[in-house]
Amino acid sequence: MQILPELADMQAAYRHLAAAYGGLKAGELAELVAPGRSERLYRGLVWMAKMDLVRIAAPPTSSSKSSAS
Repeated sequence: MQILPELADMQAAYRHLAAAYGGLKAGELAELVAPGRSERLYRGLVWMAKMDLVRIAAPPTSSSKSSAS
């Protein structure tokens, strides 16, 4: 049983991340791989975050603007 994604899937995800200014959602990257392989891509993204190759961040919220008043 394979745990991590195929190298080609990880390379495609990394290229998309590099081209996207401001980042992408993990779900958008999961659309790059064939159905049934997205779980492995998520694991690969977590591994890349652990190795400090990518950063996982919470999306910005609009409530921070309204609470500044």
